[in-house]
Amino acid sequence: MLKNLEKIDAPDVIRITPGPCDMTFPDITDNLDNVIAGKKEQLTIQCRDKYNNMIYRGGDNFTSSIVGQNLSFVKTDIVQPTIRDLKDGKYTLEFVVAYQGEYKIELSLNKKKYGDSIPFFSKNRFCNDNSKPYHCPGTTNCVESAYDCGFSILKKSCGDETPFWCKVNGTEQCTA
Repeated sequence: MLKNLEKIDAPDVIRITPGPCDMTFPDITDNLDNVIAGKKEQLTIQCRDKYNNMIYRGGDNFTSSIVGQNLSFVKTDIVQPTIRDLKDGKYTLEFVVAYQGEYKIELSLNKKKYGDSIPFFSKNRFCNDNSKPYHCPGTTNCVESAYDCGFSILKKSCGDETPFWCKVNGTEQCTA
């Protein structure tokens, strides 16, 4: 039997490589429990193939947007993070959110949704008192409402949905 095996012309080495990055097993490392408005944040994506094998090469096309709602000074905010290919199967997503409030990260891999939305709450770096959660830019003041910062663009009568008093098409009005 061994004599027959010796006649087989087989390769000396078989190399098994992972397939392309796949959205089946999203592998995201983050520190989103302590996001601070105004501070650069980062999360890391490790690519895996559809069999959950780690990928050690780059070249995939990740895109992302971060959407904030019910924020401290504005109703909504959209942040376009910077995505860096580390060329080793890992990608970093760097971003800065401007406001305190609820955000969620949407990721896409080659124009297809990658994993579930990643929710997080951004905190204010100065204001730790829940009764005065809003920080007035350029000061160390923490206040109850964004209106309490005294900006002329903000009017208490405008309300939370449309907090800004501006000229729109020649008419002064409340707007978001």
